[in-house]
Amino acid sequence: MAEVVEELLREAREVHAIAARHCGAPGQADCGWYHASLPTLRLLGVFDSPGSDDDFLLPVLSLEIQRGA
Repeated sequence: MAEVVEELLREAREVHAIAARHCGAPGQADCGWYHASLPTLRLLGVFDSPGSDDDFLLPVLSLEIQRGA
C-alpha cells in the first residue's frame, strides 16, 4: 500500500508541474487546476482514472473535434 501511495504522490507532483507549464495558453482559460487535480483525486480515492469523466468528456471532445479543434 505504501508503494501505491508513493507512486500516486510522485504522479501528483509531476502532473502539477506539467500543468503549471502547459495549461495556461495565451487567450485560453487556465485548465491547470483541473489537470493537476486528477492525480490528487486518485490519491484520495475519489476515482480510479480519468475514464470516470467519460459521460462529460467524450461528448465535449466530439463536439470540439467537429468544430475543428
